[in-house]
Amino acid sequence: MRWLTILIMVIGVTNCKSEGAKKAPNFTLEDLQGNKHSLADYGDKIVVLDFWATWCAPCRAEIPHLKQIQNKYKEKGVVVIGVAVSDRKDRVRDFVQQMDINYLILMGTNRVAQTYKIKAIPTTYVLGRGNLIHKKFVGFYPGMEDALTSILDSLITSEPQ
Repeated sequence: MRWLTILIMVIGVTNCKSEGAKKAPNFTLEDLQGNKHSLADYGDKIVVLDFWATWCAPCRAEIPHLKQIQNKYKEKGVVVIGVAVSDRKDRVRDFVQQMDINYLILMGTNRVAQTYKIKAIPTTYVLGRGNLIHKKFVGFYPGMEDALTSILDSLITSEPQ
């Protein structure tokens, strides 16, 4: 009987949705046109939040995958947000045009980078609805895009829109 009780407890814990997930800190940042965006505005979405810079080679390698995610998942309640750090707005604007980036780009601040404990870039967070942190990736490496899409697929099917 004791083992049955433990088994039921384990099954209950493994089926909990985001119970231990922390809420991502809110921020308000400007896009390249000067419009303000708050993370809280996207609480009803699944968010891929990517901290990056124009001069970062791994960030450049990650961008085509983020563009694909934006295209594949935008109709499923997923939004990609890039937060440019340690960069000038004019440089970011030119880079976005050159790379034909199709997702929202915001100009980051030191305060936001510190709040999110950004120690290396790219750093990518996957936030479920309600802005709950489900995964943090530091750097970009082969196969990361598969892990990212797997997490997104799981969140889409497990979280009602």
